[in-house]
Amino acid sequence: MPLDRTVRLRHPGLVLPDELRKDRPLRCEVRRHETAEQRDDGEQRAEAERALIQLWMEKGWVATLRKVVEEDPDWIAVYLEMSRKERTDPDLGRLHRTQAEELAPALIEHVREEQARGDLRGDVPAEKIAGFVSIVANGIAVQLGSGEPIRDVDTLVAFVRSAVGPPTT
Repeated sequence: MPLDRTVRLRHPGLVLPDELRKDRPLRCEVRRHETAEQRDDGEQRAEAERALIQLWMEKGWVATLRKVVEEDPDWIAVYLEMSRKERTDPDLGRLHRTQAEELAPALIEHVREEQARGDLRGDVPAEKIAGFVSIVANGIAVQLGSGEPIRDVDTLVAFVRSAVGPPTT
């Protein structure tokens, strides 16, 4: 006689049903149920991205990386889950790309201004510098989201500075 159960995990929209049968191996299937809370998570993610870009433009990329390091790991996990959903849900993916396209020009212009002032290296396109710092921030988020802390933020900042900062003489 099969025993059917549904187990609710920590994430409110993820339901894991499993069927246990003596004569069959365990079969698991993950079903997604989007809730209003998950849609709100997507909006919160977009707002978080806007806030980080605004922080970069007001206080610099160092402040932005330090802010990501200070984020709550549970929030980072939600942020990463929304990133996954953007890859698998075409509508959500289009929405995120549209939002990113709206935010990018202001950030690229800001990086160009930093280059003109000599605060960032000028021999690399502004888009590449913004992309590099973004990749570092995303790497921080992945590490924090997996439960692993960033142990030496100052060294991380120094490495990024050596990559994007002006040449030293």
